[in-house]
Amino acid sequence: MDLPSAEKSVSGPREPAQPTSRWPAHLMVVAGVMVSTIALVVLLGWWLRNVTMTSLTPDFPAMQINVALCLFACGWALWAFSHRHGWVVAIAGLGIGLIGLMTTLEHVLDIDLGIDRPFGDP
Repeated sequence: MDLPSAEKSVSGPREPAQPTSRWPAHLMVVAGVMVSTIALVVLLGWWLRNVTMTSLTPDFPAMQINVALCLFACGWALWAFSHRHGWVVAIAGLGIGLIGLMTTLEHVLDIDLGIDRPFGDP
């Protein structure tokens, strides 16, 4: 006696479908590298005290260091996700969450934890 087809597939977890194209992974790598590069330029600008490297245009405010660190972690996580390194994505997410929590505490409690300008003003 044959079982109905719905009952035959209960044998265990199914393998995820393999993508037919790797272009989404390549796009994540390119985006991750670009985002990380922008963040590194901003961090280098803070370290060198170069205002031009810390803002998009001279009229815009400088990107804060904590934002640049989170941007770098996002780029790193994109690259790691494309290479299926889940632990790297988790570490990056934890770092981003901690920086976000510290920044929120600074604003809510009106305290200075020193994460906005560890290198001083550019």
